[in-house]
Amino acid sequence: MKKETLYNCKMVQAQDGVSVESDTLGALLYPLEGDTFALDMVIKPERYHEFGIALHVDKELETGYFLRMNPKNQLVAWDMWPRGEQGRYQWQIKGDVPYQIETARKLPKAEEYRVHIIKEKDICVVYINDEIVLSTRMYNHKDGYAGIYVVQGNVKLIQYKEKRSE
Repeated sequence: MKKETLYNCKMVQAQDGVSVESDTLGALLYPLEGDTFALDMVIKPERYHEFGIALHVDKELETGYFLRMNPKNQLVAWDMWPRGEQGRYQWQIKGDVPYQIETARKLPKAEEYRVHIIKEKDICVVYINDEIVLSTRMYNHKDGYAGIYVVQGNVKLIQYKEKRSE
């Protein structure tokens, strides 16, 4: 497995994976090269305000894509940061948009989430627990890191596998 990078969190080794803990926003990230790959993850939320998957992000989580998962609200949706052109007006940063609303789906209740991501160039398709599928286009960010993030809590990463076609 590739060398991990931690952002504002503590990583605790467990028998069945690693637990990522943060009092604010924290992430466990792995280097990601290119824009054609498949990722398989098994995520077990334990205590959280929100958690999800970071894709094509930088080490400080200032840019990239976020698959926001919130079982309490039964919601999963894509988000991107920065959301828009930086300017002096609110509409220019899209601060009133909570996430990419058109990508929102009902997140099934589960003890753990098996996530399969297929990314080919600018197309990204995500399967969650073989129950729901999301797709989106990703034009802005390439390379960077992929992994999981948590807001105010801890989430266990049981599996992380990256596959590339030759």
